[in-house]
Amino acid sequence: MPHDIPNTRLAGSLEQVLVVEAPEALDHTAAGPMRQAVEQDLADRDDAAVVLDLSQVELITSIGIAALLEIREFCADRDAPLVLAGLGDEPRSMLALLRLEGKFQYAASVDEAVGDLGG
Repeated sequence: MPHDIPNTRLAGSLEQVLVVEAPEALDHTAAGPMRQAVEQDLADRDDAAVVLDLSQVELITSIGIAALLEIREFCADRDAPLVLAGLGDEPRSMLALLRLEGKFQYAASVDEAVGDLGG
């Protein structure tokens, strides 16, 4: 059963930070909608940034990891910082196992990430 487009909202003092909430399972059904949400909702402005709220994620598959890398590339192409917020031990260990942990910036919470991005 496909996932709906994830919840998104703008945050930061200038509403320049797109916050995208990931579902419990970041898998083949969630990857596309999450990528689509970032691609559609990222503001076309110099100070735009993305925070992926991964605090609810309990399972991340190879497709989910590929989606994170694609979102990272999309953001990099637009000079928009990307921060993974609230990443739990299991998903983080998966990224570490694949030697991808260093490819991302992290924050303990969405609020911390938004604050770090000038919000």
